[in-house]
Amino acid sequence: MNDWKDIRSQTGASAITVDQFCYVRSILEDIQDFAILADVLNIASSSYDHNVLASIADTINYLFDIFSAIGAASDLFQSLIQQNRSVTASRPPVKLLLVSLIDLGARFPGEAQTVRQLCGQLAICEQKSAVAACSPVSDHMAEALQSAESNFNDEFEQLLTSGTSMDKQTMARLFGSIMKRIENAWDHLEDETNNLGFLCSRLRVFDRKHFDGLMLVWVDGLLLSRTRPALVWALLPLISAGCLSLRTVVSCSRMLPEATRQEEARCLMARVAVDMLELVVQFDPRQTSPMNQVRHIDPSIQITS
Repeated sequence: MNDWKDIRSQTGASAITVDQFCYVRSILEDIQDFAILADVLNIASSSYDHNVLASIADTINYLFDIFSAIGAASDLFQSLIQQNRSVTASRPPVKLLLVSLIDLGARFPGEAQTVRQLCGQLAICEQKSAVAACSPVSDHMAEALQSAESNFNDEFEQLLTSGTSMDKQTMARLFGSIMKRIENAWDHLEDETNNLGFLCSRLRVFDRKHFDGLMLVWVDGLLLSRTRPALVWALLPLISAGCLSLRTVVSCSRMLPEATRQEEARCLMARVAVDMLELVVQFDPRQTSPMNQVRHIDPSIQITS
């Protein structure tokens, strides 16, 4: 265990998926075995999946003090930087990964030059996105997606990669398709809600402001619903995926009395207050397999009824 830096597989890249990584990470966090978690992060950092690499960076960032204390933080960061170089040698850099690496690198005083290089890559990435804005995602393809069933996730991913821009009508249509499937999966498909949460984060990249507006309306409706599940079940996958902030949920909950009749407000707010507390402490009422953990909760948020 002391030789954790030498554990990385020598036979090739890690084939771990994002779901597998989040599951293993959640277990190790629960039992607080951070030395083993550091080993897992080191092995998984040989992955060529930018989503896995970004998740590793976010994990190191979230547990930075612990990994620094056991002497793993710097070496894990260097492993990610080296893997990012390997990945970008064969394909363009990915904004999601660059943002995570920049956030993590900013915590190392001696990595200012590395962070500047990453910021340069990010700037180039954003410039290319702006230049390629003439390639819009087709609204006709978005409409056809609604009929996809068993292969919805794959079809949706292909649709998002078919263009680099999206009009508001297309985004609203795609947003509605995802949220409908999320609502249908609440009763029994935890893995499905996690996957759909990730697709939401991919969709948000096209127009963050419009997406956040759509999400705000959806959250408002969810809080007012009498048939909704607990918020920890409904919203945790979306918060974990980075397409919904806890602050947004709190803000929506504070506006509820203005949106309801006075006689309904007290009962509704009591339920929301309990659900918000469960959401903050990441409680899973169904006691199923560990869900992806909420990251970077703003400590300044106060839950009030």
